[in-house]
Amino acid sequence: MGEAYGEQLRAEIREFYSLRVLNALAQAKQFGGRKLDEGHLLAIADKSLSVSESYDPEGHAELVGIARAANLSVAQVFAMNGLTDLRDVLAWSSEVPGFEGCSSFLVQGDRTTDGQVLGGQTWDLATDNMPYVIGVHRRPTEGPETCR
Repeated sequence: MGEAYGEQLRAEIREFYSLRVLNALAQAKQFGGRKLDEGHLLAIADKSLSVSESYDPEGHAELVGIARAANLSVAQVFAMNGLTDLRDVLAWSSEVPGFEGCSSFLVQGDRTTDGQVLGGQTWDLATDNMPYVIGVHRRPTEGPETCR
C-alpha cells in the first residue's frame, strides 16, 4: 500500500514534506526560541524509526514503501507524518507544554447503536496544509480497514 501511495502522490508528498519542515522549524523558533534546521528534525525522526518499527512492523513497512516510491528517506516521511510531536521536541526538548494537539476518541461497541466500536482523531494542521489532506479507504491484509 505504501508504494502505491508514494507512486500515485509522489509530487504532492514531496511538496507537503517541504511545507511541514518549514512549519516545524518556524514553530520551534516561535514557541521554543530555537533556530534549527532540517537536519535537526531528521535526526530526531531517525532516532524514532526503530521504536516505530518495533511497535508496528506493518505500518513501518508501509512508511518505507511510501518513502521509496516518493524518492524520500524513511526519516523524511516519518518526520512529515509525526511532525507535531517532533516539532515539540525541536521547540522544547523534553519540556513540552500542553498548549495544543490532536484530539482522539473511542466509543465502545456497547455504547453505539449498531454495536460497532467507533474511533477517530483530529489532525491539527496549518491551513496551508489542507490541500494535501485526502481520505483513503485502506484495506490492509491484517487489521481493520478504514471507512470511506
